[in-house]
Amino acid sequence: MALRVLFLNDTQLDPASPRLEASFDDTQVALHPSTIFYLIKHLGVCPIFLSNITITPWLLDTGNALFKTYKQDTSNQGSKSLSSVQGFFCYSVRGRPAHAWYKHDLELGKSTYIIQYCPEGTKTNLMRWATAPNKATRRLALRPMLLETMIIDEVAWNWSKGVVENARKLLAYEHLAPEQYGDGLLSSAVHDLHNLSQHFYIMQEELNGIAEQLEYLGKVHSLISSTLHTKWVVIRGGESSTSVVDSLLFLQSRTRNWHRWVQNWRERTNVRINLFFNLATTKIATETRRDSSSMITIAALTLLFLPGTFISGLFSMPFFQTAPQRLEAGSKRMANGLRLVDLSRCSRFHSQLLSSLSGSCG
Repeated sequence: MALRVLFLNDTQLDPASPRLEASFDDTQVALHPSTIFYLIKHLGVCPIFLSNITITPWLLDTGNALFKTYKQDTSNQGSKSLSSVQGFFCYSVRGRPAHAWYKHDLELGKSTYIIQYCPEGTKTNLMRWATAPNKATRRLALRPMLLETMIIDEVAWNWSKGVVENARKLLAYEHLAPEQYGDGLLSSAVHDLHNLSQHFYIMQEELNGIAEQLEYLGKVHSLISSTLHTKWVVIRGGESSTSVVDSLLFLQSRTRNWHRWVQNWRERTNVRINLFFNLATTKIATETRRDSSSMITIAALTLLFLPGTFISGLFSMPFFQTAPQRLEAGSKRMANGLRLVDLSRCSRFHSQLLSSLSGSCG
C-alpha cells in the first residue's frame, strides 16, 4: 500500500453555525494508551505529535517539525543516504486548532498520514481520486506532498471568506455620505469598527501562519524530490506530468497578496475609527458650547426682567471687611469695587444724629 491516511474523529459542525458546543479544551483528541503505543511502535509516530493533540492546550500552537532518518549507503562506503522523512504541522479549520502528521518512506515508496480535523473538501477530493476507475487519476493522489498542499489550500480559502465579509463591512462605512453621520451611527460605529479591527488582526496572524507553513512544505518537498529512490518512482506510479511544487509557489504568492490587503484594510479601519471618534468629540464640544450659550442667555434675561432680584442678591453679598486692621483717621480703602468708610466716623455720625432727634422732640 503506497498511501495510508488515518482520520481522527472530527467534531461535526453545522455549516450555517460553525461553532463548537464546548470549548476547545473540551474537544481535544482522546486516545487509549494502547492506541498510542501502537502508533508509536508500529507506525513510528512522533510522541511529540501525540502529546500536542491530546494534552497540550490549544492556545499553545504547535510549530512545524521535520525529522529525517538516514541509513548506511552500501554503494558508497562511509556515506549515508536519506531513508525516511517525517514531521507534523498545525493549522486551523474555521477557528478550530488542527494537526497533521506524515511520514514518507523513501525506500519503500510509502506515505502515512494522521490528520486531525481534515477539511471536508480535501477529504472528498482524496476519496474521489483514490476510487477513480482510471489508473492515471488514482496516481494523482500519490504525488509527494499532495495531501499537505490540499489541506493548506482549503484552510487559506476558508479564511479568505472571513476576509471578504469583513472587508465589505468596512467598505460600507467608507462609502457613507457626510449627511448620514447621525447620532445613532456615531454611537455604534466606533464599537463595530473596533470589532472589525480585531478580526483583521486575527486574520493577519492566521495568514502569517499559513505563509510559514507553505514555506515549510516547500522545503520538505525539495528534500524529498532530490532524494527519490527508484523504488519510490516505481511504486508511486512513475514520474508525474505535474508537480506539487508549482501549486505551493502559487499558494505562497496568493497568501502574500491576501496578507498585504488584510494589513491595508486593518489600517483603513483604524483611520475610520479615528474619524468617527473625532466627529463624536466635535459633536460633544458643539453641544457643550450650545449649553454654555443658553446659560448666558438665561442670566441676561434674569438681569433684564428681574432687576429687584438681581440688586437684592447683589447687596446681600458681604462687601465690608470686618477683620480688625490698623486704619488711619480719615483713610479710605477700596474692597470689591466699593468704598469702605472709616467705622469710627460712622459711629460718631450716628451719635450726633440721635442727639439732634432728641432735642427736636423736646
